[in-house]
Amino acid sequence: MRNLTGSVAALALWLAPAAHAQVTGKYSLDLDGARRVADAIEAQAKKLGATPAFAIVDDGGNLVTLVRMDGAFAAAPRVSTGKARTAALFRKPTRDFENVVNKGRFTMTALDDFTPLQGGVPISYRGQIVGAVGVSGAASAQQDDELASLGAKALEQEAVGATRVTPPPAPVSSAPPAKLDSGKLLVLRDKDGVAIQGHDPVAYFTDSKPVMGRESIQSLYDGAIYWFASAEHKALFDANPEKYAPRYGGYCGYAASIDRLSPISPEYWQLVDGRLILQHNQKAFDLFNAQLAENVKKADANWPGLVAKNGTGGPWLVNVDENGVAILGYDPVSYFADGKPAKGDPRFESTYDGALYHFASAEHRVTFELEPTKYLPRYGGFCGYAASIDKVSPVNPEIWQIVDGRLVLQHTDEAYRLFNENLAESVKRADRNWPGLVARDGRREGESWFARFVRRWGLTWLS
Repeated sequence: MRNLTGSVAALALWLAPAAHAQVTGKYSLDLDGARRVADAIEAQAKKLGATPAFAIVDDGGNLVTLVRMDGAFAAAPRVSTGKARTAALFRKPTRDFENVVNKGRFTMTALDDFTPLQGGVPISYRGQIVGAVGVSGAASAQQDDELASLGAKALEQEAVGATRVTPPPAPVSSAPPAKLDSGKLLVLRDKDGVAIQGHDPVAYFTDSKPVMGRESIQSLYDGAIYWFASAEHKALFDANPEKYAPRYGGYCGYAASIDRLSPISPEYWQLVDGRLILQHNQKAFDLFNAQLAENVKKADANWPGLVAKNGTGGPWLVNVDENGVAILGYDPVSYFADGKPAKGDPRFESTYDGALYHFASAEHRVTFELEPTKYLPRYGGFCGYAASIDKVSPVNPEIWQIVDGRLVLQHTDEAYRLFNENLAESVKRADRNWPGLVARDGRREGESWFARFVRRWGLTWLS
């Protein structure tokens, strides 16, 4: 659908005449979307050796496209169109009406534009019925219905991926979010400092879809590394990084609108007022677009506060496993909310400052995203006692304590005992040592793991 950057649905805005009219969105089916439905049916029909005709109509029953495969009987186009119109106008599969008529309600056959034969199925997109498809002339009535159902799902499946759905910009301000004077940065990056999970930010603008970048073609901007699919894309980014870098530090746009920090899935995206906004999932995408202008306004207003509260700067040092998961997968909120450690569930995952965190429940995940710095383990999740003697050591998530409202983890029972022999002094030493440990062992903005290794061990001859 051409109004949605190559997607299958076009968003039409209807303005009520009242002085305080509200804007509501309605998807409609165009020729591109209808062809996708037709292509899905034709491909399956060929596999089955069937030669039907199939019609695709919009939500008003108006014909958008009609295909008559070679070998279809003469009346198949007319019957398939009737099925499609019936499914669209009555918002139900025609199999339902065939069942009603077969049970004796013959008066329904007197309705105009009514074809109560199975093989007509409404087409839904993002919860809205945008049209219907009718199939006639396959090997059986059941096969007509199966092919129609398969075609209708072609658009539903694209809605799930949301790879190219880009609603037209709402009338919001084109000005970028306010610059922050705190020196803090808040960018969604992985354990290696890479943004958008390695996807090329420029591709969303030039290719109208997410494209994986290449590690060999990269740029550094605002504390994160961006990968690109080509040297041309890198050049575009370098010339105007603010244009291509995702809004809200690459965190979920809907989450920012409700004053939270949530991870994203690169396939859920949109361009709003010339800026890339990423979303966590389908639900977040739909909620954000339910009131697009208002939610952008809220997210823009919330973002400076989120940066001030959660932003960082300079090198970072977080204890993560090879997959980038912190605390060996334990739920950081459980220590506070339940008074004991609990293993997190990867289904409830969030991210902050280069680390992934797992939670025991969706509620704990939300709690963390509202105020991540409150629940992050102190000293980057490394051993508290080791930090107090100017070292970095791993931890056992089962050995822990809350000190001054912050979670402190320890490596062993002996480390716990030594740390608590003089708790106040140990905390004081660890706090004093930690900035130096981060500067020495931490990852610097844009620094590769190899460069970090060379710097950490003074192996400059390798560089």
